[in-house]
Amino acid sequence: MAITRAVSLAEVTLARMAAAWVGPAHHYVFPMGNLWSRQWEALFYRTVLVKPFLMSANGFSAARDLRDLYTHGYGVPATEERRSQVAQSLYSNFSSSSATPEEHALGFDGEAYFFGQFARFDPKAGRIVTYLGMSKRAEVSKLAAHRVMRQIAIHIHAAHASFEAGLRTDLSSTGNKFVRTATRWWERRSQPD
Repeated sequence: MAITRAVSLAEVTLARMAAAWVGPAHHYVFPMGNLWSRQWEALFYRTVLVKPFLMSANGFSAARDLRDLYTHGYGVPATEERRSQVAQSLYSNFSSSSATPEEHALGFDGEAYFFGQFARFDPKAGRIVTYLGMSKRAEVSKLAAHRVMRQIAIHIHAAHASFEAGLRTDLSSTGNKFVRTATRWWERRSQPD
């Protein structure tokens, strides 16, 4: 699915941007040869940049939720509660309205949906309601996928703009929460069991 790849590429891009600005990258961004945790990522973007950046902005956490559904559950939420949580996140961040004239010009039509053509999220009920057969699987329309990927691109550009404002000056292990968190993590890893 295109959204799955777009979210994963965005995560790597956001990590690479951080790695280019703060070092050593293997210490802060790619610990133990892996991509940093979401907690480290959010902490970095919130505390290291002069112009803090919220990682959940622009619907990015909703896009991650959708990607995680496909990555960890083949598009099927484990519980109805989880399905409603993901739906609420998606429908509150992305419009489910019909295609705009600009989107029509790009070849999109119909409505945007995330859990099948006949399902909508009802904010009052806090769950998905359906008019015909209930789909347990996330079924994303092409229009919804387009809107999600457009927001992911906006998210990356906004993060880059935050980087352009620069880094905070005190990036010592005593002055910055992100550096302190990473330093403590490495100290615990280096202690014998």
